[in-house]
Amino acid sequence: MSDWEKDSGPIVTEQSWRRDFWGLLWESRSGFVPWEKILKLGRSTQEIVEEAFFLEKRGYTLELSPVLGIRLLAPLPDIFCSREWEYRLWISGVPWVTGVAYPVVGSTNEETHRWAEKGAGEGFFVLADAQRQGRGRWGRGWQSPLGLGLYGSILLRPGWEARQATRLAIVATLAAAEAVEETSGQRIDLGWPNDLFLEGRKVGGVLVETRTQGAALQEAVIGLGLNVRQTEEDWDEDLKPVATSLASYVSSPPRRMDLWIAFLHRLYRNYHMDFSLCRARWEARSPMLQRLVRIESPREMFVGMALGLSELGELNVQTVEGRVYSLGPAAVTRVRVTESGI
Repeated sequence: MSDWEKDSGPIVTEQSWRRDFWGLLWESRSGFVPWEKILKLGRSTQEIVEEAFFLEKRGYTLELSPVLGIRLLAPLPDIFCSREWEYRLWISGVPWVTGVAYPVVGSTNEETHRWAEKGAGEGFFVLADAQRQGRGRWGRGWQSPLGLGLYGSILLRPGWEARQATRLAIVATLAAAEAVEETSGQRIDLGWPNDLFLEGRKVGGVLVETRTQGAALQEAVIGLGLNVRQTEEDWDEDLKPVATSLASYVSSPPRRMDLWIAFLHRLYRNYHMDFSLCRARWEARSPMLQRLVRIESPREMFVGMALGLSELGELNVQTVEGRVYSLGPAAVTRVRVTESGI
């Protein structure tokens, strides 16, 4: 067992002066924060220096000057640190600042469900550097190599009707696509209900797992997997023709922290937005619409024209006989564009 796989416990969010200290460093990136300003946090010089040393141990590079103060130097490490995410989410108006980061978990979705059972509130999230049992829809595996991708899940308690659950996949995949575009400049296409594509190859996906009580959507866990730094050698042979990563298209892929913060910012906005607006933006990113698609389910396979999304986030498909069906994810195992009609 590697050091990364030894469960030394999570890095737990701490709301305190430490977040504000990080904020001073962040807002003055590459410039010194004067001691006079730092000491207004109400902490001793020794406590400040100890916190600076903690950040250095986490991987950040700081310069301490007895005259000028302290400054945070670029480049920032590709790590998950509660000090950073608390401040950056708080300053952007996103209240979802409470989370944990693990070196390795079985699955971030499973870990989030466990925290939900302990009473975690809406917006609580779990991040990991690697997953032993990452998964997608219908139990399909999701390769989650150490430090090469973004693996995270967030707990929501929508209070919606259970039949509206598919909307979460739409708002989440849209948020992920917009976050990737914001941080990397790469255009992301969307496949229903949960796939993210970069120039026709899969770069990520969303997994939504819900728990209902009667007709109410009581709890939802949204998992996000993004391929960030993988190279051709990191894929299994069967994935090489269909999978890709951001590193294949940009020389300096975004930090996973930057991707996650951008994702939460977009998700929070979409989650509270009128769904019709999200639906229109999602449809604008889907190359499968107005094309023939092959629909596969456990019971049958048929071909039809993908028309768009219903008000519930279902896929509207017109068969060759002219009938229109609204399909939910629970009834469909796979959707693929087809040119031949078979």
